[in-house]
Amino acid sequence: LPPAILKRIKRGEFPIVDHVHGVSILFADLVGFTKASADLHPNFLVGLFLNDLFHAFDEIVYKHGLEKIKTIGDAYMVVGGLNHGQSLSIEK
Repeated sequence: LPPAILKRIKRGEFPIVDHVHGVSILFADLVGFTKASADLHPNFLVGLFLNDLFHAFDEIVYKHGLEKIKTIGDAYMVVGGLNHGQSLSIEK
């Protein structure tokens, strides 16, 4: 977690909710992944397919100055315009 958020947690602030203008959030979930995982070998599915796909996402995120929040299984979450006063959003 960012240091500023940790400070707020330690002060007992809950919930931590901020309103921020100009922020874009992308949550990508792969349709059919769970069904495909029953039929495909894990080495291919995770080792090659997800690794390659998420690596491509990471390159786009880096190129556009966005921030990857997390990957969860077959889902990928990224945000633009949140940190350091950036005006970049996912639209750009």
